[in-house]
Amino acid sequence: MANENKDEPRDLCYEDKNTYKWLTEERTSPFCGKQFNEIFLLAMAYGKKFGEREKLKERYPNIPLRTFLTEELWLIKAVAMSESNSLDILLNQKELYKIAEEYANNGVKLLKQDIVDNLGDYDKLLETKIKKSKK
Repeated sequence: MANENKDEPRDLCYEDKNTYKWLTEERTSPFCGKQFNEIFLLAMAYGKKFGEREKLKERYPNIPLRTFLTEELWLIKAVAMSESNSLDILLNQKELYKIAEEYANNGVKLLKQDIVDNLGDYDKLLETKIKKSKK
């Protein structure tokens, strides 16, 4: 079970529940049918790569940590370690998950905007963005 540390939150938070719903329910979204935890991970990575951290004004703790695989929790930890440039972040669970939530908060908005702006061609856009960012 993921929640072994008493300082670890039970649920991860998001702010923009309408965008999460749109991404998982809108039939034109490439993420239609996916779960919020899957969107959270993608949004976190997208925010880290193409955006920045954005504080949550409202917090909806509705993504249970238990829904993440161990490997997925390590992705969250890797983003926090990268941000803090230190392994010490692993000792501060509250800050670790705050970093992930803030990247996801911005990333989910960037994802939706890219999808809306590139309906039908989102896969090509994402591939191009990733290739350009490697240079």
